Amino acid sequence: MLGLIAPISAKPGQSQAFTAAALDDARNSVKEPGCYRFDVHQDLNDANKFYLYENYKDEAAFEHHRSAPHLARFREAIKDIRAPSSTPPVRCSNVFPLDKDLRSPKDAQWKAKQYIILATLNVKPEHKSAFVASLTENARGAVTEPGCLRFDVLQDAADPNCMHIYEVYRDQAALAAHQQTPHFQAFHQKTQGMHASPTVATRCTNLFPPG
Repeated sequence: MLGLIAPISAKPGQSQAFTAAALDDARNSVKEPGCYRFDVHQDLNDANKFYLYENYKDEAAFEHHRSAPHLARFREAIKDIRAPSSTPPVRCSNVFPLDKDLRSPKDAQWKAKQYIILATLNVKPEHKSAFVASLTENARGAVTEPGCLRFDVLQDAADPNCMHIYEVYRDQAALAAHQQTPHFQAFHQKTQGMHASPTVATRCTNLFPPG
């Protein structure tokens, strides 16, 4: 499966227009047979910064999406309101979960204004296998928590020692509860000294789904 994390910034004063264009693209993208997720989030610290989290069955499904009329409409809608500081999307492969279509029974529980974390973790090459195993174990435990709706683990396509995590919690209290769990504590302890650089985390709230 192919994952995509696309950070896009809107010019000041254009966040509402960008949101409308992104929601139109997302609602149509998830109707594509090979598009498993198309989540739209807004940075909690910068209302002009957005993140698109996309998952596709394979490269062919992604190429199909790239030729879709709704994507062309999205690009046209944002061409004059997109900030020049927007960074290129990050291509990834899914490590966890690896279900058939990445859907979860908890998807029906999504509500507005949830607490979302997108994080990048750079790992020392000699520790990659152990780190990924521990991170995946933490993810498996996290998705059993009532307040955790998703915990996806992805590997950067350009750098196998770079991991990305996508966490969705009902609220900040649910995140705090996660950080007290045995599986999180075990991950934290096992991976001491394995990081090549400090973790970079962005906190967001969801615009789609639901809606």
